[in-house]
Amino acid sequence: MRYVVTTAALALLWLAACSQPDPVQEINELAAAGRVSEAKVKYKEALEKNPDRGLTRQFVQFLFDNKHYRDFIKQANEYLDRYPEDNAVKHLRFEYYAMLAGDAERQGQYNLAIEYIVAHLLSPDYRDYLTWESRQVDVFKNWFAAVEKEGSVVKQKDVLTRMKNLGFGNLAQTLAPDLYAELDTRN
Repeated sequence: MRYVVTTAALALLWLAACSQPDPVQEINELAAAGRVSEAKVKYKEALEKNPDRGLTRQFVQFLFDNKHYRDFIKQANEYLDRYPEDNAVKHLRFEYYAMLAGDAERQGQYNLAIEYIVAHLLSPDYRDYLTWESRQVDVFKNWFAAVEKEGSVVKQKDVLTRMKNLGFGNLAQTLAPDLYAELDTRN
């Protein structure tokens, strides 16, 4: 009789577990229906009940995929503080900064593009770091051309100084030998 009660109890537990709605399935259905904000709320509720690593990782991916970038970077950083070995989330974070760098460059905010590249995209952990390493040259050239077009010698010297400080002295010297010589004599 005891065996039957245990089996029956297990069956009831299994039925109860099966009757619980799967939060991820519900979230995915909401997102697929275009109800992303509701899905985001459901993720947060599910994570409050169960701060599971896998669910947290899915939430980070969800935020990235749905362009909730402010929340994404916060969640990705918190996640990577706990699980620094997760290369997939690291790569998402690299992609986020690559988008920021590309956007800054397209908008003519070359100094910001260089900051993103130097601070976030030159890690050997990032599969495209060599691309960004070489892309710095183009960003610097575009930046210098933009300030040269403005005609501000002070801004040109600032860009050349930044190039020099980041190890692109030869490029700076090639772009503006006379101005570079003036910088060289100040140091």
